[in-house]
Amino acid sequence: MAHKLVWTNPMHDGPDEVIFAPSGRSVATANPQGVYVFDTATGRTILERKAELIKAAFINPAFPPSGELLATSHADGTIRLWDYPSGELRTSFRAHDKTCHRLVFSRDGQTLAVSSLDHTISLWNPRTLERQAVLRGHGDRPESLVISPDDRTLISGCYQGVIKTWDLATGRERQTLARSGYPISRMTVTADGRTLATTGGRETEAR
Repeated sequence: MAHKLVWTNPMHDGPDEVIFAPSGRSVATANPQGVYVFDTATGRTILERKAELIKAAFINPAFPPSGELLATSHADGTIRLWDYPSGELRTSFRAHDKTCHRLVFSRDGQTLAVSSLDHTISLWNPRTLERQAVLRGHGDRPESLVISPDDRTLISGCYQGVIKTWDLATGRERQTLARSGYPISRMTVTADGRTLATTGGRETEAR
C-alpha cells in the first residue's frame, strides 16, 4: 500500500509530544510557546493557546478518552484543563512545585497521572481535582507514562532508565521491571496488556 504525506506544519521550537484526539479527527502538540490542535485531514489550526497569555510555558498535552477536554502541563508546576473544542479554560491547579512533564489519563477518565522534574508522579481526579496519591521511587524525572488497558497498573520509565509498575488504585509500587541505563523516552503497551515496548537512547525493546 502506498503512503503519502498529507500535510506538514513546521514549528520553530520542536514539540515533545504529538497526540491524536480520541475521535482521530484532530491532533495536538505543544512547545514552550503554546499548545496547538490541528485538523488531521487538512492541517488547519483548530485551537491555539499561547504561553504569553497565561504566563507559563507549555510542556505537553493530553486528551481523556471522552475527548471533552484538553489537559496541558506547564513549567511552573501547574496543570490546566481546557474545554475542547471551545478552548475555554476550565480550571488550573498546582500539581507539583517543579515543572510538570508527562500526562496520561486512565481509560475510565477518573485518574490523571502527572510526572514532574521533582522525580515524583502524582495521581489526580480530573473532575474534583483531588490528589489521590504521590508516587515516589524514581531517582530522576519520569520521562514516560502509560496505563494498562484494564486501568489497574501505571507504568513509568525515567531518565535513568528505570521502569517501575504501580497499583493505579492505591499508588503503591509493585515492582521494578528493568534498569536499562538509558533514558526511557517513550512506552506503549499492547491491547491485552501483556507486552510493553520501550524506546530511548539507542535502543528499542519489547518486554
